[in-house]
Amino acid sequence: SFEWTVPEGLPVSSTSMPELRFLAPMVKSPENYKFQLRVSDGEVTIKKEVTIKVSAYKPNTPVARLTNFQASIFSEPDYPNNISDGDVNTKWSAYGANQWVQFKTGSPFTISHIEIAFLPDQDYASYFDIYVSKDNLLWEPVFIDHSSCDFSGERQIFPFPATNSLTDYSYIKINGKGNERNEWNNISEIK
Repeated sequence: SFEWTVPEGLPVSSTSMPELRFLAPMVKSPENYKFQLRVSDGEVTIKKEVTIKVSAYKPNTPVARLTNFQASIFSEPDYPNNISDGDVNTKWSAYGANQWVQFKTGSPFTISHIEIAFLPDQDYASYFDIYVSKDNLLWEPVFIDHSSCDFSGERQIFPFPATNSLTDYSYIKINGKGNERNEWNNISEIK
């Protein structure tokens, strides 16, 4: 048997499997997280401790100001602009595959990564595409058939490929493709 002891509040895949996956928290300065594993064959028990150092992800990267929120559809009161109100308890939601939300950066912006929060207590993956555009006419794919963490809806970072992270863009579109359980698309926050 396997039994993991994990830091309080840290989203993990499972505490009873040999492999543990965790969603690293957003930190401003390096922090250590201690995990303990207890393995038993019914007769002998072995305990090990692992310390993981989590650092801030690109802490000096400027943050784009986001404006002009639009969506293909939304379910009231889950308006498109809720994704940038600083509150993970509000959201944009839309039912159905290929429903999208898009927004504009305050000025043309080089995007190295995007931070997305889905639903606070979500324990399943969401599926989506991300597109970028300079002019809101021609769209370039960044991620196609991408998915979120499948055990947490907390804030997650999606690094842009080098081919997209060297160009200034003015528009970002997230095309929702539902989730593991149904066709609802939910995004709480974007940064």
